[in-house]
Amino acid sequence: MKAFHPNPEAGGVALEYIVVSIFGLLLALGAIAIVGKATQEKMAVIEQKLGIDLDLKSLNPLE
Repeated sequence: MKAFHPNPEAGGVALEYIVVSIFGLLLALGAIAIVGKATQEKMAVIEQKLGIDLDLKSLNPLE
């Protein structure tokens, strides 16, 4: 039986692209979470020093 696609390696390239894209997405989400956590901690210190409440926890979609 003849393969549907004339180049059987094309499927491997597409799979590799999907895997790399998913890895990049997870890496980006992890970086956003780390930076968001660090920013939230710094803002908490500023809130305590100024005696105000900015309610920044509602802005983080990852919590």
